[in-house]
Amino acid sequence: MSSGLQSISGTRLGFLLKQKMFSWSGNSFAIKDHTGQEHFHVKGNAMSVRDKMHVTDAAGVKVAVLQKKILALRITFYIYSYKPNFDGQESTETDKDGEALYRYAFVEDQVLSFVGRQVVKRFLTSNEQDEAVGAFEISAQFAMKFTCQIKTYLTPEEKKKGGAQEVIATAGQTTFFQWEGATLIGVEMAPGCDVLLVLLGMVAAEKIKEEKSQGQA
Repeated sequence: MSSGLQSISGTRLGFLLKQKMFSWSGNSFAIKDHTGQEHFHVKGNAMSVRDKMHVTDAAGVKVAVLQKKILALRITFYIYSYKPNFDGQESTETDKDGEALYRYAFVEDQVLSFVGRQVVKRFLTSNEQDEAVGAFEISAQFAMKFTCQIKTYLTPEEKKKGGAQEVIATAGQTTFFQWEGATLIGVEMAPGCDVLLVLLGMVAAEKIKEEKSQGQA
């Protein structure tokens, strides 16, 4: 990739995500790299009617918003940026301060997946979800603890033709026994990844897994 939500990984990178059960309602967590340096800060909005998280960089500058889509047939989360992603893109939402937001990508659960799979697509030419372009997919793996692979996106037709998917990142719980409310997820990604999109994709995937385990889907 040549551009991303925040930055593109230039080398192989590792991050830790600490997901809290009540993050939507005001709690927050930091996203740190493998050295312990904080890169992003994620905070829930206690006053939001819909599930919403606000993301800032280490300096406190607003960079993105993650929000659950209501009335969706599949559990879906939208990722918003603070600047247009294509010429003429209109703002469809505002943040807690009334600042304009622009649709950047969405994370959609795939209901026919037994172990868990989410598809991430970018809004590159239109705000319409059915015109978004595939970026990558997050696929859970069979294991003693939660692990998943993040692979380049292929259409169903490309998969039928035997197209190969490249693994661009891996993620998983860092210990065997963790409470769902304090899951610590390690994410390792290859060079060329849209760093914040991959990380927020994993946050959304964790929320989807949590909701499905609680029977909210």
